[in-house]
Amino acid sequence: MQPDRARLQADIAARTGIDAAMIRRLVHGFYDRVRADPVLAPIFAAHIPDARWPAHLDRMCAFWSSVALMSGDYHGRPMQAHQPLDVQAGDFDRWLTLFRATAHELTPPAAADHFIERAERIATSLEAGIEAHQGRSLGRPHGFHLPETSPHSTSLKEPAMTTRQDLSPASNVGEIAANLPGAAALFRKAGISFCCGGDLSVVEACAKRGRDAAEIVAGLQALAAAADLAAPQETAALIAHIQSRYHDTHRRELADLIPLARKVETVHGDKPDAPLGLADLLTDILDEMESHMTREEQALFPMMLNGGHPMIAAPISIMRAEHDDHANQLRSLEHITHGFNLPEGACRSWHALYAGTGKFADDLVMHMHLENDVLFPRFEATADAPAPAQSQAG
Repeated sequence: MQPDRARLQADIAARTGIDAAMIRRLVHGFYDRVRADPVLAPIFAAHIPDARWPAHLDRMCAFWSSVALMSGDYHGRPMQAHQPLDVQAGDFDRWLTLFRATAHELTPPAAADHFIERAERIATSLEAGIEAHQGRSLGRPHGFHLPETSPHSTSLKEPAMTTRQDLSPASNVGEIAANLPGAAALFRKAGISFCCGGDLSVVEACAKRGRDAAEIVAGLQALAAAADLAAPQETAALIAHIQSRYHDTHRRELADLIPLARKVETVHGDKPDAPLGLADLLTDILDEMESHMTREEQALFPMMLNGGHPMIAAPISIMRAEHDDHANQLRSLEHITHGFNLPEGACRSWHALYAGTGKFADDLVMHMHLENDVLFPRFEATADAPAPAQSQAG
């Protein structure tokens, strides 16, 4: 096991109490219920003969070790295995009902919440993949399962503002910092707060700091123009760039930053400027981004590479809403680190931590910009176009 993965696994285990024995207990208890359920048992029996169940349970233990502890034990392709299934949205609902009940019964509250959140995201991903593969709706509004605890279950978000045309003295500094690459650094240099003061417009924030709003807006528009040229224009190349430059990089760097943050908090927690809570925040970010990026890689990006899909607007809206959550987490990151300003006498680990988290924050803003403002609009326009008339013969 790689050292960074081992540290990350130990961190999750410390927060939740999850270990291999708990995963095995949950997996075996859950599938005992599945095999006795009148709705789900026939579906599973059609694809997994009795003789294969011991091996399947071992495989599911490895899967949940990878999902819950990020152990890397599982190497299968669950999306491809589920895409041909003849299932409906209600089957996923039943699966989740049994999983929630089993997790609450067999695992402690912190572990149950951890397992259930991931199970809900898995359901969303698999429904999206099945619908895209089979070209049919599973019968759920918007075409996708939204977790019961999701803050997005009642509405789908509108695209964020980051274009040059939308930037003006009236624009909100918090939204700009979270969505425009380079804006956070520009605001920091100008002494403009976009964390605690993020609800102000550019002109209001500039007035507080004695800065020229027109000059700041001109700088922001130059950043927007540069961002438009920052990645390949061809869709397949752009998706490959997003996955290699951002998805892979986020996973690798966050796995290193979390134990480093834990070390700095432990050693320097008594200092007034210590970034208390940073390790937990970075862990939450990695957990949420892992699910988000996996659903893009397994469902949304394949739809795009195949030229789009009539129902593609729904998963794009979900991704946009989750980007809003990521932006809120970046504001928290800015607050905890005091704008990545190091105190006098900070140790080398503290220097490395703030350099790494600052780079991650800048990368994430660019990542979200490329998806929100470059990639997604190409397919939203297609999804919004009227469908061609179809023959009623037969």
